Amino acid sequence: MTSGAITWTLSPEAFSVGPFHIRYYGLMFCVAFLLASLVFLYMIRREGKPLVLLPVTLNAMFLGLLVGARAGECLFYSADYYFNHPLEIVFPFREGEFTGISGLSSHGAAIGCLIALLLIARSHKMRFVLLLDRVTVCCALAAVFIRIGNFMNSEIIGKPASHPWSVVFETLGENISRHPVQLYEATAYFTIFLILFFVYRNHYRTIRAGVLTGLFLLLIFSSRFFLEYLKEPLNDFDRIPGLNTGQYLSLPFIFAGFFILGATFIKAQDEALTQ
Repeated sequence: MTSGAITWTLSPEAFSVGPFHIRYYGLMFCVAFLLASLVFLYMIRREGKPLVLLPVTLNAMFLGLLVGARAGECLFYSADYYFNHPLEIVFPFREGEFTGISGLSSHGAAIGCLIALLLIARSHKMRFVLLLDRVTVCCALAAVFIRIGNFMNSEIIGKPASHPWSVVFETLGENISRHPVQLYEATAYFTIFLILFFVYRNHYRTIRAGVLTGLFLLLIFSSRFFLEYLKEPLNDFDRIPGLNTGQYLSLPFIFAGFFILGATFIKAQDEALTQ
């Protein structure tokens, strides 16, 4: 343990109601959804869109995010365990106790949200990219509180560190100071949210469709890619030298961000030449 390191002793469980144990992660998930909803409401009002778009989009997003995040966790990170315990994918009970849905994959959540938004855009005859541009700003803010929830749950821990701001997670029964990588990610995501929100607020009438989405994918998953180097392995595959699961899963999103921004820039140049 490093002298001066922060000792984290808070229990992941906020309170209990019978067999149900409510964790701080779940509370932070609710905060994330609430704040993202307020940002989306601000956008709808600013652009004069019908308010009915808010509950429709949020309900679909919540379902897509939850299903996608859970499926991604079970498929990408814990396939061996859930192959032998398939019921726990949907019913998180272990030995009669409600364990809570503690495993959620951000990559799976992204895929689930994309599918949900595509269905909404088709059913309401909207431009998918424009809707996605608005939602990505909200998602950047939501991601901040998801990572804070991970920190409070003492999960997705960082590698050992000797910095004064390193953290000892006593709730894990260890005495090792580690990088608070969850808070690193939360800080990165909040910075990205501020960038996206600033661009939207000042240029939403003139900005090209896809720019916000491209920036979101490029910035969010690039920061995720590099911060993965500071995380402890989550499965046996991640212990093999080289890129880990999170980094491999981030690469397609990073390339997609580059592609969207590049295509938008090329289209703008072509239009400028024809005028």
